[in-house]
Amino acid sequence: MSDEILRLYWGWATERQNIFYARLAGRPEPYTDDPILREFKFTNAYRASDRVSQYLIRNVIYPQDGIEYTPEDMVFRILLFKRFNLISTWQWMEKHFFPITLEGFDLDRYVQVFDQLRQQERPIYNTCYNAGRVQGPYPDKHGNHLLALKQAEQSGLFQRILEAPSLRRVAMLIQDMPGVGSWLAYQFAIDLNYSPYINFSENDYVVCGPGAKSGITKCYGDIPSSGYEDAVRHMVDSQDWLPAQYGYDFKDLFGRPLRLIDCQNIFCELAKYTRISHPHLSDKRKTVRFHFAYDPGKPKIEPFYPPKWGLDTSNLPPA
Repeated sequence: MSDEILRLYWGWATERQNIFYARLAGRPEPYTDDPILREFKFTNAYRASDRVSQYLIRNVIYPQDGIEYTPEDMVFRILLFKRFNLISTWQWMEKHFFPITLEGFDLDRYVQVFDQLRQQERPIYNTCYNAGRVQGPYPDKHGNHLLALKQAEQSGLFQRILEAPSLRRVAMLIQDMPGVGSWLAYQFAIDLNYSPYINFSENDYVVCGPGAKSGITKCYGDIPSSGYEDAVRHMVDSQDWLPAQYGYDFKDLFGRPLRLIDCQNIFCELAKYTRISHPHLSDKRKTVRFHFAYDPGKPKIEPFYPPKWGLDTSNLPPA
């Protein structure tokens, strides 16, 4: 076990959350003295605070457009958005298909419009998920991904997801879709759980991705695969006292503690951070890399979270 890297886990989480609140408070740049956090892009300590998640929650799940979406519509909308995970792609779809509902999901028309987007050489997918090719009759993967959603609708998968008895079962059902592995299915399940129609604790279930496993290994050394989940749960269970033990004042999300999904993501960001801060540490996942430099020019997000969480986002913690 590396106590130095465990300390850094909470140091990174604390400083990243401080940056989040400094930005919300309208403080001027720079938000941190940490040179790595100033130069490179990292996710937030809380997954739901990230720009794409914020867009999903506000514009896809809880849109103020006056349309009454059915629960099946909402499952479809979330999975459609997450299959591409790019805000500009969703905006392109709304331009052509508003309102986006199951009733209006004409597969041929969707593929045609996506082909137009491809011909304009505009990005369709967020590189974060690096969506792989799936088998199917279409020459481009976006056609086969759309086909997979149509087949999911026809098979009754959306209704089965709504009836699932646990977050784990939601993920297992999503994993039946072509091109969706266990980690991606877990991520999609978390997104569905932001909606009003699926309500499970985010501490019920976790799947560690390759990046998180790399971060865990840097903290704990080589451990059996069954130990990855235990490492994430330890961070959730110790968040009330361990940061303070290391000398950090971690500020939670408007009163909401970190959940498994958040602590899993922090391990992934830790793996990225330590590739610069501790380059001598072995890193089994050589593809852990920085996709973008930090962009201070992006507009500030007014935070919006699932109303069922009951968060008061007007009450910023003291600096």
